[in-house]
Amino acid sequence: MLEVWEGWAGDPELRRAASSGGAASALALHGVEHEGCAGVLHIAARDDVRVVTTVENVADVEIIGG
Repeated sequence: MLEVWEGWAGDPELRRAASSGGAASALALHGVEHEGCAGVLHIAARDDVRVVTTVENVADVEIIGG
């Protein structure tokens, strides 16, 4: 192993509300708010199906981000 990096959302509320310290949510929110992204594609595992894919629109990301 050459390096190990760790990261988390800088917003304490987002960090506590999201999984894995909110890093993916914070990056998605930044993309929508500052980089012109129209939405976010989330993929998650579930026991009853192989994967679940959801598309969040800008309004949903803003709700998640506070």
